Amino acid sequence: MGRLLRGEDLVPDRIVSSTAVRARATSELVADQLGYRGTVECSRDLYLASAPGIIRVLGNVGGDASRLLVVGHNPGLEELVAALTGSFVALPTAALAQVDLDVDVWSELTTSTRGRLVNLWRPRELEDGE
Repeated sequence: MGRLLRGEDLVPDRIVSSTAVRARATSELVADQLGYRGTVECSRDLYLASAPGIIRVLGNVGGDASRLLVVGHNPGLEELVAALTGSFVALPTAALAQVDLDVDVWSELTTSTRGRLVNLWRPRELEDGE
């Protein structure tokens, strides 16, 4: 997925991850594959967080990043995408959802913010399609 993001020119300005061992390992692997030069920020508040909880974390750590990569857990991430886009999408392990949001700084993000689902990549679909 890191190589995919790099190939799509979607290298994030900031990466924030749950403190769970698997999430941290995933975020570090993706960061390495991306050639990401920043530090992966870890937040224990992402562990099993609901959509409003994830939004609070993003508001606190996102700053003015143009692109933010969140590595977390379901059902919270699926709830987040649904809350922001109005559409439910299944996010299996290592799936990526690209959501376009009209916020200047992440502290503006709320549960009322509406965005657009731009892309969705699921590992199994990539393996079958390539």
